[in-house]
Amino acid sequence: MRRMFVVLPALIALVLSMMPRSCFASVVCQAELPMEYGYGSLTDFLPGGGYVGIIGDSSYPAISDYTAKAGVWDASGKLIAQSPTMSVRGMTAAVAFSENEVLCSPEVGEGKPYVWNIKTGVITVLDNLTGSIMSASDGAGNCVGRQDGKAILRKNDGTVVTLRGLVSDEAGSEVWAMNSNLQSVGLASGVDGQHGVIWDGAGNVIADLGLDFDPQDISDDGQVVGFQWTEAGDQAAVNWKNGVLAVVDDIGLYPMFTGVNNLGRIIGSVYDASGTPHAFLQDADGTRKWLDAVGTEFRPVKIGDNGVIIGSSYITDGRTAPVILTPAVPEPGSFVLALPSLMVIGALRWRRRR
Repeated sequence: MRRMFVVLPALIALVLSMMPRSCFASVVCQAELPMEYGYGSLTDFLPGGGYVGIIGDSSYPAISDYTAKAGVWDASGKLIAQSPTMSVRGMTAAVAFSENEVLCSPEVGEGKPYVWNIKTGVITVLDNLTGSIMSASDGAGNCVGRQDGKAILRKNDGTVVTLRGLVSDEAGSEVWAMNSNLQSVGLASGVDGQHGVIWDGAGNVIADLGLDFDPQDISDDGQVVGFQWTEAGDQAAVNWKNGVLAVVDDIGLYPMFTGVNNLGRIIGSVYDASGTPHAFLQDADGTRKWLDAVGTEFRPVKIGDNGVIIGSSYITDGRTAPVILTPAVPEPGSFVLALPSLMVIGALRWRRRR
């Protein structure tokens, strides 16, 4: 009996240590943004932990004379590294390229995409991507973007694959996101206009998502989210999986889904009648939760499998700051990780009853 009082607390402590902090508290963290910068947004998760984002000296990143850098934040939201300034007109993307590398893509005319090693500070210019804008990476050295008017996939061995169109390989395709299976999503020209599509790693279209479907993200199992223009001229949030399209158009003006994780949880935003944007989270069962408590005009960018949501929000001094939102409820994956230890505790209790 005495042994039980020693072993059981130890096992419970082990279970608690294995489960993410997100299981126990809802944390809204404004990630660090130095005062000399007017804009910051988190854009991706580093494979080894922490976050990637963009910081700039303007309140909005699309104006002229905007100096941009990539930034890296640790899990607590502390800014731990900044890339050299290699663009004075803005940066279109800063995403995780590998565990210790960030893919940075300046505006067209401001230089070639490059990889920044956050440990050594070494910059590696991707010479075969002249005239390109890269938009996403899988964190394993593969990335997608646009070069000379065509969507492309650059593999981690340096080869570049053209992502084919629905009619031909003609210019006009764009790619926005990719998953860990080298599948990517974007727009390709059809005979009747732009269609949302899924490409495989060989550049072939493997799914036509439909006319005016603008995909924003894809999960590892091929679930695609984004927005679509309806025949009535309205915008609807759309969720495509296994050939089935779900349309959401009843929650406000201009709804759109912006990200999806591998558990089917989706983030998005919508405008109210006054033109104010509101962010929301949609669970795999379709239930929704508003994320307005995060801050003014929170703009969610990405959701991890642990439920952490990253993006940006306006703050009181008029700047836009990077934001980390940790959920208040445990993700299903957290219970899976803890299940073996919970089974041990249950077995010990059963033996005690006997």
